[in-house]
Amino acid sequence: MDQAAMQWIQRTMMVGSIALQTSEIALQKSKDDDVKRFAQFEADEQKTLSEVLRSLIEPGGTATTGAAGAQPQPDQKHSEMVQKLQQARAGEAFDKEYVKGQIEGHQELLQIQESFLRSAGNSGQRELVNVAKLARGHIKEHLAMLQRIQDEL
Repeated sequence: MDQAAMQWIQRTMMVGSIALQTSEIALQKSKDDDVKRFAQFEADEQKTLSEVLRSLIEPGGTATTGAAGAQPQPDQKHSEMVQKLQQARAGEAFDKEYVKGQIEGHQELLQIQESFLRSAGNSGQRELVNVAKLARGHIKEHLAMLQRIQDEL
């Protein structure tokens, strides 16, 4: 696996781990049923995507428990977002902040996938390209769902 592919996996896992963390917070604090449903959906999907990406790093290995199983550490911007949600009071303002953060995170994830697909399109890394294409499709669906939820809040 080349450096660009490893960087794609690491960036996807890092931003995905933020989506997971913030969704777990939303499951505890959200008062809106649609927000809670999305948060559960997102948490489940991010866990699965993380397992898939780890299996690409360690084919045939213990992808869910090995050394590569550790999530990449978030940068300051992402850490601050998690902290802000942890400290926020439950209610409508929390729900709006969570959804706004999810939209921003999904836009970032979309950009990561599209950038990798542009650079790796004909690189012979078919399995990686296919995972990025699937992720891209799901991210676009999530953005549409999030926009609908945001419009209703």
